[in-house]
Amino acid sequence: MFWRYEDYPAVLRARVDTLPPTPTSGAIHVHGLRCRRSILVTPDGRQSILLSTDGGSVQILCEEGPSVLDGSAALTFLISRADDLHVQIDALTRFTALCRQADPGDPPRVGAADPSRQAQQLRNCLIALDGSLADASYRQIAEALYGKDIVAREWINPSRSLKDWTRYAVRRGRELMNGKYRDFLKR
Repeated sequence: MFWRYEDYPAVLRARVDTLPPTPTSGAIHVHGLRCRRSILVTPDGRQSILLSTDGGSVQILCEEGPSVLDGSAALTFLISRADDLHVQIDALTRFTALCRQADPGDPPRVGAADPSRQAQQLRNCLIALDGSLADASYRQIAEALYGKDIVAREWINPSRSLKDWTRYAVRRGRELMNGKYRDFLKR
């Protein structure tokens, strides 16, 4: 569940800057964090990142900058609630602990048996379904799933893989909506 920054003082605000992926850059690799990761991109382009473990969660509202999905990101935290400074410091402490659990040298875990991979694919299908039901174009859906920079680069690729993945996500989302979700109950 994502909270509105205006309603919950523990939501951290940040600006995103892109850094080259060097070990000493101090960049954050969202895919390298060893926790559950959810990202919500609002129609106005703001990104909310929810990082959670069994020990708690941290939500970061990225108000400016490129997509955190495009690679390495440097987060500049913006503190504007002096009355809630202790809550913000607690959230920053939890965020720091999550970052320490990550090993920047570890590649992202992928594979059909990886539960986080399956969850990511399901998430993409549901986002694609939402976009389709809102009459968004395939390109707009792809931008919501993969980011504008990646779509600008790959949309015209002769392999058409990005277009195929987007169409698949919409089709799969519709299948889930039309009853295929019941297959999850049989597991």
